[in-house]
Amino acid sequence: MKFFVSTVLSMFAFSVFAQDFSNVKQQKLDHLDQKIQLMNDSRSCIVGASDREALDACYSDMKAQKEELKDEHKEQREEFKEDSKTEEE
Repeated sequence: MKFFVSTVLSMFAFSVFAQDFSNVKQQKLDHLDQKIQLMNDSRSCIVGASDREALDACYSDMKAQKEELKDEHKEQREEFKEDSKTEEE
């Protein structure tokens, strides 16, 4: 009986871990896609720049968007950590 209970609990724990892993993996892929999109947009801006001011504007815009993305991802990581702690309790 103890073996059965232990096996069931192990399967449940593995299932929870697999779900968390799947969520984290998808979140990482989404973040990577966002970064790729930002780089592609920045490249298009730089290609279309006709003078130094336009090039500087592209760089400034890219830098601002990169910071926003970084802050957004940081918030998401913190929320995920809080959710994980709540589930453990």
